[in-house]
Amino acid sequence: TSIHYNATNCESIGLNDSGTWNFAFWNNTELQEIVIGDNVTQIPIYAFANTNAQQCSVDLGTSVTTINNYAFYNGSNNSTYSIKGALVIPASVTYIGYQAFYGCTGLTELWCKRSLSPTIQSNTFFNVNRSIPVHVPCGALSNYQNANYWSTFTNYMENPNVLVVRANDEYLGSASIMQYSSCSDNGSVVHAEAYMGGVFVNWTTTDGTVLSTDADYTFDLTEDIVLVANFDQLEGHHNFVGGYSNDWDDVENWVPQELPTATSSVGIWANAYVDVEDACVGDIAIYGNYELGVLPGGILTITGTTVVPSASQLVVYEDGQLIHSCEGVLASVRKTITRYTSDETKDGWHLISSPLADATPVNSINNLLSNEYDLYYYDEPTHYWMNQENEENEFNTLEQGTGYLYGNKGSIATTGYAPFNTFYNYSISECLFSAEELEQAGLGSNIPLTSLSWYATN
Repeated sequence: TSIHYNATNCESIGLNDSGTWNFAFWNNTELQEIVIGDNVTQIPIYAFANTNAQQCSVDLGTSVTTINNYAFYNGSNNSTYSIKGALVIPASVTYIGYQAFYGCTGLTELWCKRSLSPTIQSNTFFNVNRSIPVHVPCGALSNYQNANYWSTFTNYMENPNVLVVRANDEYLGSASIMQYSSCSDNGSVVHAEAYMGGVFVNWTTTDGTVLSTDADYTFDLTEDIVLVANFDQLEGHHNFVGGYSNDWDDVENWVPQELPTATSSVGIWANAYVDVEDACVGDIAIYGNYELGVLPGGILTITGTTVVPSASQLVVYEDGQLIHSCEGVLASVRKTITRYTSDETKDGWHLISSPLADATPVNSINNLLSNEYDLYYYDEPTHYWMNQENEENEFNTLEQGTGYLYGNKGSIATTGYAPFNTFYNYSISECLFSAEELEQAGLGSNIPLTSLSWYATN
């Protein structure tokens, strides 16, 4: 069987033929499940590379012997995609190729069924966390710990049977293993935790057989099993999962596909930006490392509670508004600083003292005075960055709890070295290129700039 190159928009893939499907699902953005049948003996090169799938489980079947080079390669960015969660490597696998799981940062567990470790390469699991649990058969621990490249993993366990847990909807809840069975004890405990807007229903097998309605399920593990924690979405809850846009008012970004109201609870699972004046919710939670931003002119009203892990994840941009009555809300305010001079050589700003009261400031600016400079300080309670021009400046030390921004002409000019020549300097520098500099380098208005690369060495 030959499958067409770059077959996209498939949510679930089932394959039961060892035909030619190199590159078959390259760049698939919708993959959530890959099931390899028991007739398949090889995973071809680049078969599932760069899928960009945010939640994709993989079942390799029982007959795969070879996972070829780049099979699940993930080199396009550092997100957790392509494979997420636990991966079971069947006992039939003897060889895993170069960069086969390169960049699969979403892997949380490896279950290796073969007692003799499969042959892998130095970059087979490049960028995969080496501290994730690696489960091996009873009596096989030394085989893996002493094997080439397997020895880089640090968290090995010996287990007689495979236990994998998954949530039916990762936006509603999570599933985890609290206690693994061991070579001397079959006792196992799994835990289901509902997120805002989700309610736990039951534990089932993959074929739907109900095993328990207890969120903490205790049992004896006597065979390989995949358990599914099932959650339902509460009425009135909305999850922002994103799509081709990150606009708050784009219903395609929401599950269900309708905008939340003042009585809705909301979960944020992708970068979301408010640029409308009537965005209003009840309770809200931000998950992962995503950002909820209120853009200039946008107004977001929160009438209930907030769950925000970091202030950098709830951002109010200049001229945006956040209205809420919640205690202890973590948020950041971003404002634009306009230079006081038209001197274009004064490029770049550096925070040399934090406005946070418990932060340690730079104690002196004497070393910064060798060139022309601008110095701004953050003024309370006006919340403005106030400019202190060179000739008006009498600072000798910086006050703790006051934020200062410093920018100077510096001893390195961008013109002459950049943008298309090599310049060596034994420090870390930041450069900004103006449109005028780009035109001087030959990039005129009739040659539109479509991409820009930056090469750093040593």
